[in-house]
Amino acid sequence: MRQTGGGATIDSASPSRSYFTEKRVGLGNNSYLGVGGPSSQQYFFFYDVDFVKSGSKKKKITKAERLKLLQEEEERRLKEEEEARLKYEKEEKERLEIQRIEKEKWNRLEAKDLERRNEELEELYLLERCFPEAEKLKQETRLLSRWKHYIQCDGSPDPSVAQEMNTFISLWKEKTNETFEEVIEKSKVVLNLIEKLKFILLETPPCDLQDKNIIQYQESILQLQELLHLKFNVATEILLRQASTLADLDSGNMEKVIKDENVTLYVWANLKKNPRHRSVRFSETQIGFEIPRILATSDIAVRLLHTHYDHVSALHPVSTPSKEHTSTVTELVKDDIENVEKAISKEVKEESKQQGKRSHLIQKEEIKVEEERDDIEVKM
Repeated sequence: MRQTGGGATIDSASPSRSYFTEKRVGLGNNSYLGVGGPSSQQYFFFYDVDFVKSGSKKKKITKAERLKLLQEEEERRLKEEEEARLKYEKEEKERLEIQRIEKEKWNRLEAKDLERRNEELEELYLLERCFPEAEKLKQETRLLSRWKHYIQCDGSPDPSVAQEMNTFISLWKEKTNETFEEVIEKSKVVLNLIEKLKFILLETPPCDLQDKNIIQYQESILQLQELLHLKFNVATEILLRQASTLADLDSGNMEKVIKDENVTLYVWANLKKNPRHRSVRFSETQIGFEIPRILATSDIAVRLLHTHYDHVSALHPVSTPSKEHTSTVTELVKDDIENVEKAISKEVKEESKQQGKRSHLIQKEEIKVEEERDDIEVKM
């Protein structure tokens, strides 16, 4: 704080300076304000305080600085526009490149598809030409099979003739007391007949098969399968009746193994009923089993029948399509061929039109060039 004359000026330490002036005013010796005696002199202090903020004065911008700011703003705007333009050009270039690659890929696929369709059409024409020959060959094969069966004279029936099949099945049903070896030998003929009947159902064209013939062939196959299985069961029963004569010397129980190219039979019968002999293994084989203790003292027999053919699965029915269905399928195939031919001819016409347009444009350009040459020669 510093005083000057009758007043005092105080500077504060804060950024804003406060200036105040102290004024002393006297009222005289004879002035009374009700305080003190008459001889006392009273002084009143009045302070005038002015607050002035530092930096409140705004700096004036010159014309040169204003021009410089405008120029910087313009340069910044131009730079942003240039960056946006480059970015757009880059994205457009990438988009066009992607379109070009996709178009090339699509063109390759179209060319490949056209080539494939041409190959399929040629293959279809080849199959149509070969189909009659294949049918003729199949028919000749069936006739040759019948002729071979006729000249064999082995007593086996013709599977395509219902009377012969029925006679064969009836005679075999009436025959009894056949041994397992005899049944195995007869099964070769039966299995051959079953294979022939399946071959007829699969290889004969549907148009040549009648519904009654299909039912007849399927019934014959089922009858042969059931009869063969029945004959194996009866032959096994006859074999068990002779169990005592076929007893094993070591264990005292019956063990019998019969092998063939189509069938293998394993039969075991518990004759001694010895509870200690619960594990069974057939001699010279790796086939065996183990029975529970409670069955080791019971009258039981075990048969293992291993066949090299399917004697369990049921016969799948073969449906014969009607002539209307066959004709419908043929018409659909023809329609597909016509559609393919139309598509190919349309593509060929479009290509020829494009080539014609190109040649026409080339001719026009050549005519223009010749006219320009003539004009030049005339001017010279």
